[in-house]
Amino acid sequence: MNDSNFSDVFEEYYFISALAYDVKVIKSTPQGTGNCSYSS
Repeated sequence: MNDSNFSDVFEEYYFISALAYDVKVIKSTPQGTGNCSYSS
């Protein structure tokens, strides 16, 4: 299992600025949102 996080693998600020006009990037979820999961 790989313990690295996103900013260890990618240049985080470049990634965020490159997507700024297309998507809203958040670094953490707001408190009170609970545990959310994604399934396809």
